[in-house]
Amino acid sequence: MDKVRVYATVPDNAKCASACASIVFASGERRSIVGSGLLGFHSCYKRDGKTYTEDSLCNEIIAANAMQRGVSHAGINRFVKQYGARDMAWVGRDTACTSLQGLCKPGALESQSVMKAALSESFDCSKLMSVQAQLICGDAELTRVDQELAEIYSQKSKSATNKSKLREDQRAWLRNSRNVCSDKACLQRSYRLRIDELKRMRS
Repeated sequence: MDKVRVYATVPDNAKCASACASIVFASGERRSIVGSGLLGFHSCYKRDGKTYTEDSLCNEIIAANAMQRGVSHAGINRFVKQYGARDMAWVGRDTACTSLQGLCKPGALESQSVMKAALSESFDCSKLMSVQAQLICGDAELTRVDQELAEIYSQKSKSATNKSKLREDQRAWLRNSRNVCSDKACLQRSYRLRIDELKRMRS
């Protein structure tokens, strides 16, 4: 992000939470929240069975990254200290850009009426680059199956003994199966086959 100088924006009616807020958004060269957009913050944590404990090293790394980008230490501590593993502090533009000093860093583009209107629009699926992404974004069933696969893949990646092979297999599925589909039926078949394959996979 530092290399390409990303402009991080939370559009109207959108949410950016957890790592999206404390790492990705905070790392933007310019940072803005539009309309009713929300940021969600919580402390880092480790899960041990059914219990959660604060991960102080993770918090320190995130705080250091944010402070290097002009976010005040007091602003960082506000969510690190008060919101744990089971909590989420949802903040809008007014709070984020005043109480969390330094977090918002709008650029000159926002002063231009055309850009301001574009940032305020709700997300439009048709603006996505690939046919597959457009189909998934605009269809509730495909969105659910996409989320299901993402959750299963995440679980498998945590327990896999050969994580690099799992990543290679996932990329191969995307390249050779999902990304050759051009309709809903094809995508449904592709996702179901990959989900079944992941479920059968042993760690």
